Amino acid sequence: MDAAIKAIEKIVNSKAKVIGYEVKSIRGTTEAQGNVSITIEYNGYSITGRSAHTDIVTASAKAYVNALNKLYVHNKNTANKTTCEIEIDA
Repeated sequence: MDAAIKAIEKIVNSKAKVIGYEVKSIRGTTEAQGNVSITIEYNGYSITGRSAHTDIVTASAKAYVNALNKLYVHNKNTANKTTCEIEIDA
């Protein structure tokens, strides 16, 4: 999981810090799945991304990208209201 997060950080040049990580199993499906929640913090603002997948590394990467996307949207919506900025290089 750590390598996947670091690879994404390098690609998007994220300065966000992972402050929380949780994995729970999802029951009632034919395949075992893990539900991952990752909380990140940037410039005093924290947000949680979530994802589920049969592979925990994949779920973790997707949850991290989900959190980064939410942070990006937050920054776009509050660009004139706060000093919180993050740039994600495509």
